[in-house]
Amino acid sequence: MAFQYGYPNYGYNPMQTFFPQQPTQQPMQGGVFCRPVNSIDEAKQAQVQFDGSLYAFINLADGQIYTKQFNFNTGSTDFEIYTKQAPAPPVVYATADEVAALRRELAALKGTEVTNAE
Repeated sequence: MAFQYGYPNYGYNPMQTFFPQQPTQQPMQGGVFCRPVNSIDEAKQAQVQFDGSLYAFINLADGQIYTKQFNFNTGSTDFEIYTKQAPAPPVVYATADEVAALRRELAALKGTEVTNAE
């Protein structure tokens, strides 16, 4: 059995009072970084880190956004272009009255009577 010399510290560390621990800052990994550019060539030439962070380059003159990210599977960078587009026009459907008129016209051409049971 080991004999303990001195007093038990009960969780007290006298060195902590003289040398307080500084909080460690972890580098950000996997973040999104954004930078304005003047052309697509400037975005293509920009270097990215190998941690998989996404880099977004905004070209306000052309209305485009370029993204560049290191791909772990291929060992190269993926470069994509996003362009601002106009919204699609809304789809216009036929009304119930127009469908009924087409049924009557079709029935007149066939020579039979059309019911709404179909």
